[in-house]
Amino acid sequence: VFIGSCTDGSLEDLRVAVGILKGRRVHRDSRLIGTPATAEVAQKALEEGITQVLLNAGAVVTNPSCALCTIGHPGVLASGDVTLSTGNRNYPGKIGKGGEIYLVSPATAAASALFGKITDPWDVSNG
Repeated sequence: VFIGSCTDGSLEDLRVAVGILKGRRVHRDSRLIGTPATAEVAQKALEEGITQVLLNAGAVVTNPSCALCTIGHPGVLASGDVTLSTGNRNYPGKIGKGGEIYLVSPATAAASALFGKITDPWDVSNG
């Protein structure tokens, strides 16, 4: 699960995600990568404790960048792998051969990382 990039790596997007993740851990079968959009967002995320919430939840937090939206992303999918991404691009072979990419909101990405499957964030926030 990827939360970040220029499209959904803003401070507000990260706040939404940590609102769902706070006090919880990523599902054992999931991996979560958080990438702030800019250095300014990364600094404010540190100051507000957002980065720590992501780390406590089991996420890997990368340096500010486009990350998964470009070739410089932090990993590739193997055949049969599935990822949820808050990025704005999805096409065959984007981040590996045979993998599936689903574009989702930061809230859906965070909720899904907790349960290891596509999850409606409303179910997490109100359940």
